[in-house]
Amino acid sequence: MSNRSISAAKAAEIGRSIEQALSSHSPSQAIRLVTKEAVWRDKDAVHVGRDEIWSALTQKWSNSLHCTLRQEIESFDARRIVIQFESEWQHSICGRWYRSSGEMRVSVDDHWSLSTIESRQTDTPISASERRLAISMAATSDSAS
Repeated sequence: MSNRSISAAKAAEIGRSIEQALSSHSPSQAIRLVTKEAVWRDKDAVHVGRDEIWSALTQKWSNSLHCTLRQEIESFDARRIVIQFESEWQHSICGRWYRSSGEMRVSVDDHWSLSTIESRQTDTPISASERRLAISMAATSDSAS
């Protein structure tokens, strides 16, 4: 392993890449960020390698519609980044809305690819009127124009 450490700028870049990939709901985009042997711990499951992660993301995203994600870097050190996140999404089968909030801890290799991902989150049912991310994201987009 080289002596390269994550700088604030590199941590922000990796965080944006993760957010874009997860917001895309495209396993092919997300899978580009991980090593071939990556380990993803998500709730009670452990997915090892790109194929398992691909399958897990495909399944997860087939059940969620209208997902809005917001995250921010909480901390980082030489090889790890801690990200706080919140998302809102609608279940594709029952139609119920949820707000998920939690923490993602990622480790990177020498090429800045994700080698381990540990995600802990709580999914809370909400009503459509309680959604705040889609509303605040739209307001942010409107004010930027």
